[in-house]
Amino acid sequence: MKRIFVYIISVALLVVPNELSAQFNYDTSNPDSIIFPLNIRIGADIANPVLYLVNGNTLNIDGYANIDINEKLGFSLNSGYTDYNLDKLAYEYKATGIYFKPGVDFNILKPQIAEGKYWAGVGIRYGISIFSFETPSMTFDNYWGTTTSVIPAQSRVGHFVEISPGFSAKISDHFTLGWRANISKLIYTGTEDMTRPVYVPGYGTGDKGVAFSFNYYLSFSFSYKTINAKFKEGNAGANYEEMEETTDGSDSSSLF
Repeated sequence: MKRIFVYIISVALLVVPNELSAQFNYDTSNPDSIIFPLNIRIGADIANPVLYLVNGNTLNIDGYANIDINEKLGFSLNSGYTDYNLDKLAYEYKATGIYFKPGVDFNILKPQIAEGKYWAGVGIRYGISIFSFETPSMTFDNYWGTTTSVIPAQSRVGHFVEISPGFSAKISDHFTLGWRANISKLIYTGTEDMTRPVYVPGYGTGDKGVAFSFNYYLSFSFSYKTINAKFKEGNAGANYEEMEETTDGSDSSSLF
C-alpha cells in the first residue's frame, strides 16, 4: 500500500508542474519576477502511527518545522520518538529513544511554478539519535542444553546522514500534504561492533549501513514574508507579455 501511494504522488510530481505553468498568473508590471511568499511549516508524519496500529511493532512519532529562506532554500528540523520491539523465536529486542535531524531543503521547481504552494526537491540532514537498547530474553542451545540469558539496557548516541527527496503541495490556505523518501547512511552507532544495536531510532535497522524509509506529512503553514523571485529564463517575461497582448484582442499570429 505504501509503494502504491508513493507511485501515485510521484506521477503527480511529473504532471502538476506542467499544469501549473499553464495557469501561472504573471505580473505585467514586472514580467521577469513573481511575488513569492516565504512560508513557515509545522507538520507531523501521519503514516507511521497508522502502521503501528496495524503491526504493533514500532511506534514512531515524527514531526518537523521548516522555514523558507528564499524561493529555493529552506532550513528544517525533524525530531521524533521511537519505541521499537522485536520478538523472535530465540530472543526479544527493545530499543527506545529520541532523535534530531537538522538540515536544509532545496526546491528544484521554478518560482513561477512553485508560487510558494508546491515543493519538489531534496533535503539533506544530519541525524543524532539518543537511545537505549536491551535484550530482555535470549535462548540458545549448546552442549549442556538450553541456556537463557539477557543483555541489560545500554544507552548510546548514534550519528547518521540522510538524503530526503520528496514532494508537497498545499491542499488549502494553511495545510500542506506531502511525502519524503529517506535514504540514510549510518556513521556511528555509539557501540563497538560486537554490541551493535539492531535498531537505531530515527535511522532504522543498524546492521545494514544504509536504511530506507518513507514519511507522509500533514503540515500547517503560513506566510511570514514575500519576496520578488526572478525567473531563470531570460525570455520568460517576454513570452508572458506576448500572451497578454493576445488576450487583449491582438492577432494571435503575432506570436509566431
